[in-house]
Amino acid sequence: MRGLYEHFKPPLEAYVVRLTRDAQWAEDIVQATLIRAWRAWQSLTVSPAATRSWLFTVAYRIFIDEYRSRSLRPVKLTGDDIATPRSWHDHAERLAWSVTLAKAMETLSHEHREAIMHVHYLNRTVDETASILGISPGTVKSRVHYALRALRKQLAPALTPPA
Repeated sequence: MRGLYEHFKPPLEAYVVRLTRDAQWAEDIVQATLIRAWRAWQSLTVSPAATRSWLFTVAYRIFIDEYRSRSLRPVKLTGDDIATPRSWHDHAERLAWSVTLAKAMETLSHEHREAIMHVHYLNRTVDETASILGISPGTVKSRVHYALRALRKQLAPALTPPA
């Protein structure tokens, strides 16, 4: 398996980066592909060419599945997507807060941002979110917890009144 990883990971990663145009997403796809290769190890020992073809096909199929999934539930945030309290009367203050929150949200991983969007902005329950994302409710709770913790840390300076 180590030989397979060392030999095929660089070209596979280059291929998937060209597909996704996103290094982190490509890394996730390559990891999922190599996990599938590990599970199907016995059938991959035919020839290097057949193994390469199998890996690239699996990576492409994972990419297509994730691309379709992402297109159904976009998570790219802008200042207009973020809900702000209605009690704010100063437009400049509201805009500044939206920009600050959007920047903080961009620092979260895709999975954490997605969980926050579903639970807190789309007002879905943990079970609904788990069903939509295809993960367990416990995973949704964990992602929301860690995302909120990261946001609190990022936003603490913005929430602290000046001395």
